[in-house]
Amino acid sequence: MSRGTSPSSLRKKYECESIAALTGMSNRIPASFSQKKEKKLQVLDIQRALHEIEDADKLAKDVASYQKSMELYQKAIKVLIRASSSEYSSDFPFDKTTLKEMAMAALTEAEALKSKINNNRTHDLIKSGSNRSIKSSPNFSFSQPKTVRSTSLQGGEIHWNDDKNPLVKAIKEDIWIRDSCLKKVSWGDIAGLKRAKSSLQEAIILPMLRPDLYTGLRSPPKGILLYGPPGTGKTLLAKAAASESQTQFFSCSTSSLTSKWHGESEKILKTLFILAAQVSPSIIFFDEIDAILSTRKSDEHEASRRFKTEFMIRVDGVVKEKSHNPILVLGCTNCPWDLDEAVLRRFQRRIYVPLPDAVARKVLIQHLLSENKHNISKNQTDKIVKMTQGYSCSDLKSIGEEAAFGPLRELGGVDAIRGIRNANDLRPISFSDFEEAIRNNSPSVSNAMLKKYQDWENK
Repeated sequence: MSRGTSPSSLRKKYECESIAALTGMSNRIPASFSQKKEKKLQVLDIQRALHEIEDADKLAKDVASYQKSMELYQKAIKVLIRASSSEYSSDFPFDKTTLKEMAMAALTEAEALKSKINNNRTHDLIKSGSNRSIKSSPNFSFSQPKTVRSTSLQGGEIHWNDDKNPLVKAIKEDIWIRDSCLKKVSWGDIAGLKRAKSSLQEAIILPMLRPDLYTGLRSPPKGILLYGPPGTGKTLLAKAAASESQTQFFSCSTSSLTSKWHGESEKILKTLFILAAQVSPSIIFFDEIDAILSTRKSDEHEASRRFKTEFMIRVDGVVKEKSHNPILVLGCTNCPWDLDEAVLRRFQRRIYVPLPDAVARKVLIQHLLSENKHNISKNQTDKIVKMTQGYSCSDLKSIGEEAAFGPLRELGGVDAIRGIRNANDLRPISFSDFEEAIRNNSPSVSNAMLKKYQDWENK
């Protein structure tokens, strides 16, 4: 089970309420018999979904029952999402927000099972230059790669399989991340950041699960900007989104998108969006996006202005073709105020990724300590959490690494360390090691920087 609230715990919390709702419904619903009957059936459906989640949790413990467990999760998710999206009177016995949280928790479990099932199958992602075909159950089907043709600036046609095209070859080698090269990261591996994870799930996974619900004003955003202090997990969120959604992942950097040849950068960007549409659903990830899409200036080089213009045109094109080629443009930055205002408009949803709170810091510290032998008690862990107020995730990792060197440094020089037979001969990591590490490592994010993010949000 992933960290956070599990579907089973939420089910147990509301099981008594559903039973009470069935027995005392006549006292809380309108007088109409048809309305009574409809509301009772809705409560029965929700209660049945909760029991299906419980059964799915039990089946998930057996490898042979993964498929059946995932099907039960999917069946329950549909009921809960439909219930959370419906309009009820104020006396309905279930809270819509809680129903949605239960659906999201069950969805996380279903995605984890789906990933395990796919890993156990023998499938060739890219064979003889062909597109990847994502196989899944009928209710969890992702869009298959389509053949989309577009005339290139060089007079030919751009195809995913055309390795003779230098632009296509460069994108597949430098920007496209194969599944075998993508580190598997699940939502449960990320402590805290509930809003950011929920937004990414709403933008990628849920619309594929229930496209009939995500239409019109509920259409998922095609551009999401993650911004905040450095070292808070923005890039990790992008990896989790790609890993959990089983979509094609294109990771762009300044070096992969720029070229010394005149006009080549715009061609690379155009080809990238065309290829991403051909193998959609896809995620195009721009890390440190402020480095290539900063505010336009009067004395700016012509090539830079053309590149920014091409980006904005391509993103608008993605939005127009969203029903056919689902593409999510995902950007990360530590300096959102440096981005061009027209570029910011292309990111319909902008999410602040803050420093870890006390709960997240405790989870991170416990995870760090699980990798080595230690004698730190629960109370000492709580003290470390308080002492690291204002530290980022990367700061905490640095502190953990520094503390882990404490037992080695006590041994003395190289000869003493060389004489150690194995790691078990070292003393455990202690609370004093963490105290020393915290004294030697100050927070990398200043209060002035945090205030700058707040001022930019309120602008």
